Amino acid sequence: MQTRQVLSFGMAMALLASCNQSASDSTVKTDTLVVTDTVTKTELVTVPTPIDSATVFAYYAKAHSASKSSHQVAHKSKKGKMVRVDSYEPVVHHDAELATPAPTPAPASTDTKPAETKETVVVYDVQMYYFKPDEKASFPGGEKAFDEYLSKNLEYPDEAIDKIIEGTIFALVYLDEKGKVEKVEFPGDQLKYGLQKEARRVLEGSPNWNPAKHAGVPVKSKFTIPIVYEIK
Repeated sequence: MQTRQVLSFGMAMALLASCNQSASDSTVKTDTLVVTDTVTKTELVTVPTPIDSATVFAYYAKAHSASKSSHQVAHKSKKGKMVRVDSYEPVVHHDAELATPAPTPAPASTDTKPAETKETVVVYDVQMYYFKPDEKASFPGGEKAFDEYLSKNLEYPDEAIDKIIEGTIFALVYLDEKGKVEKVEFPGDQLKYGLQKEARRVLEGSPNWNPAKHAGVPVKSKFTIPIVYEIK
């Protein structure tokens, strides 16, 4: 039987003090806490995984291509063109997928029992932002309400319309345990003419989300929202 262990707060804080690293412009650096299925002891593992921005962007692009929006926001007229800004279902943060070590088989034993495979599960990072909480964070009113919020408040930048700049950006959203947006980041290649800047402004100014919960307790979380800019 596999049992997921719970890391102690003290151990997490100790690791946080020793593993605080910053990401450069070209590399996404990950220091991840993981929990194993070891039943005899609580095992704390640090997985320092440098992941280049191109790999991160490719991960989000693949996840976005496989997703479908439950509805589409209507185009609206601006500067003589029809423009639309729409969001898609949030994607699990890349730390939870790209930084997860492959399962490793347990050492061979002399008895007849088959060797167990020890699974490593990424739960949260060193700053205690959860990747896969029991209950995901959600915008009040759901996806439709979030898209309506974007459509009402996000202005397609004039220069981007003039230059016919459109495409998908991936907004990495950090929420605190009260559901407040603390910061927004963008991996990979940047669309120019203010598309990221405008998305950051609107996301950071959004109302509080319903926070993520783990074991029934509100927790910090981070996830990625694909946002599509379109001109026709």
